[in-house]
Amino acid sequence: MAARLDEARNASRAAEDAAVPRRVTGGETAELEQLHEEMIDAESKAGRGMRRSAGRSAFDKAEADLQSALAPLGYPAWAAFRMGNGMAAVSAEVMVEYDLVQTELEAAEAEWAELMARLERDTELQDVLEAIDRAHEHAVTLLGSDPLADGRSPEVMAEAFQAHLVDAASIGID
Repeated sequence: MAARLDEARNASRAAEDAAVPRRVTGGETAELEQLHEEMIDAESKAGRGMRRSAGRSAFDKAEADLQSALAPLGYPAWAAFRMGNGMAAVSAEVMVEYDLVQTELEAAEAEWAELMARLERDTELQDVLEAIDRAHEHAVTLLGSDPLADGRSPEVMAEAFQAHLVDAASIGID
């Protein structure tokens, strides 16, 4: 049950990330502006000798470099980046997936809430949990520290208890 809830929450975060554009960092903006300048320079050089393949291929490469930097950020073109229209149109498939994931998350959360409510109403379980709490408090008293606080393994905890065990006969307990 907890695994289903964790999976639903992780899927929800991933779907939300896919459906919501992220902010472009200053470094990314600088890189995009540099690539755009390189494309403009290559276009200018290619325009003076468009028939020359070297000028045209330099422009094509610069344009491809700019596009490959824009695409992962959600911008179809330089103009869209400059106008701030990244991912203006999130695909219908992404939105359908987002809705499905949100529905699954709501169902998993409702199921988890119902389970927690049933557990809280279970008097036998509450008695067991109280006994565990009392045993934990007793362990802290015996050991002088909380055996669970520092993430000790069960083996280390068992050794700590063994070190504090007292032979019942030696203290007069039958």
